[in-house]
Amino acid sequence: MLHALLTHRPVDSQRLTNALRNACGNAIEAEPDITKYDIQMGDGDCGEAVQTVSESILRKLDKPEFPSAPLFKQLEMIGDSIEDMGGSLGAIISILVTAFSNSLRDIYTKSGNQGKSDFSLDLKAVGAAAAQALENLKDYTGAREGDRTVMDTLIPFISTLQSSANLE
Repeated sequence: MLHALLTHRPVDSQRLTNALRNACGNAIEAEPDITKYDIQMGDGDCGEAVQTVSESILRKLDKPEFPSAPLFKQLEMIGDSIEDMGGSLGAIISILVTAFSNSLRDIYTKSGNQGKSDFSLDLKAVGAAAAQALENLKDYTGAREGDRTVMDTLIPFISTLQSSANLE
């Protein structure tokens, strides 16, 4: 669903909302497995944190102003939900999402699309913004791949996304 959203077409609020609903629903459904693995590798609170933030995002999507808000306002609203997550995961994801939004805004500005309602978002732009966001995040945490943190998944995911421009 998210892959279909990011295909050189103008950003469509309904498609973004549907993709986010799908992602949040999948995350909520995965909570027991996330908790199980986090108990084995961490302190066991990751599943609950993911469920809490997913439910918060879903509530934001239900706000009447969300569908008509510009893309960057929608990202800001989602970021607000993540800030409420708490814990080290909340801090890491909040920094990453804020940096991602800022990087994506820079790409948008440099593209010459300011003020146009048909800004096209593609996986190349998303990958570039995510890679820049990851570099920004690394300034705030010493955790790296292999440290048994969320960085073990974020680093390879973002690296692959940037190099392949493919979510599969």
